[in-house]
Amino acid sequence: MTIPSNQIPLGCLPKNESLNEDMVDILEHLHSNYVPMSEVNGAKTPADFVSFGGDQLTEERSRNIQKARADGRSVDEKLDGVWCKNEDWHGIRIAYQLVVAILRKPNSVMDWGTMASNAIVAGNANALKDPLDHYDSVKEFFAIELDAFIIAATLNHFGMEGTESIPTKNMMPENLKNSSKEAQRKWLHSEVRTMVEKFVMPGVSHLPNLLAAYNPRPDLPCRGQGCTRVFKYGKCRVKHEKKEHGLTVVDEDAAYESEVDNKRMEDYVYNYGCLHLSIGLLLRSANDSVKEGDGERLLRVWNFLTVFYWANNHNKYALAALRLKASQLGLLTPREAHRLKWNRFASRKGVEGKCISRDLLVEQQLN
Repeated sequence: MTIPSNQIPLGCLPKNESLNEDMVDILEHLHSNYVPMSEVNGAKTPADFVSFGGDQLTEERSRNIQKARADGRSVDEKLDGVWCKNEDWHGIRIAYQLVVAILRKPNSVMDWGTMASNAIVAGNANALKDPLDHYDSVKEFFAIELDAFIIAATLNHFGMEGTESIPTKNMMPENLKNSSKEAQRKWLHSEVRTMVEKFVMPGVSHLPNLLAAYNPRPDLPCRGQGCTRVFKYGKCRVKHEKKEHGLTVVDEDAAYESEVDNKRMEDYVYNYGCLHLSIGLLLRSANDSVKEGDGERLLRVWNFLTVFYWANNHNKYALAALRLKASQLGLLTPREAHRLKWNRFASRKGVEGKCISRDLLVEQQLN
């Protein structure tokens, strides 16, 4: 976007989006003042829709109001001309909160290489704060840490001791050093692909196991008659039942834990680094899509965020992301879907790579 966004202030409504009656007033105000109307066969119908965006709560309450008014007799009563959508800045912000909750454990301060430990070593106290209240500080440190992981992966791939040393493996062939830029680019892309398969994709495969460890285990009540004991681990429950009640029950959790114990010890530091790279690059792609005004790529990121929200029990954001996908596939006409895809950004000065989400622009104007 090389042209500054045309901003027209519409004023402020003294309404609370958390209250249904105020949300009705907001939607009625938008519908009566800004939705263009036309007549088809003598009936009044919207000539075009107006997007109304915000965080997930605003989007949800707006849709609920429209559902409650779906049996209205007129277009104005149904509020059909307003299309409610979830904005990007709020969605990405929630994704950062979930990532920090996974990677930054309070008891991992003494574990070298973890997010909490790196924040202490770097002397960055802001990185240990709540990501919602101190979003920019946490986001800045997360970006620096991600760069460090990328550099570490690159040094490992090329067998380098430091950034100034000479590669000892996976070196560029001699015949390519004087070749064309296109040939050198193809070689570089092939090496990057190898690095992604080695350091990024394992993080994706380990994500379900890490999320299972992150989510609390369900309580396992004793199956002995009249016993009120509750256990967190299946193996402990089996031992208790056998010792106290004489029960011998095959426990799937205990069998699984025994199987895990018999497996070779995994490299958890490597798994953590791969997970950090995979999730971090996803969020970086989201931020870069917004900066470049790339709606196509941003919607692809939202596809991954849908699963990420759902896996972390943020079902409402997962539903909002799923509705965004459904809007592209069938809820809207091709023309309307095109508008929804690309009309998501704002540019204050019209400089390339400097776009921001529209909801962030509103937040800046209000504060």
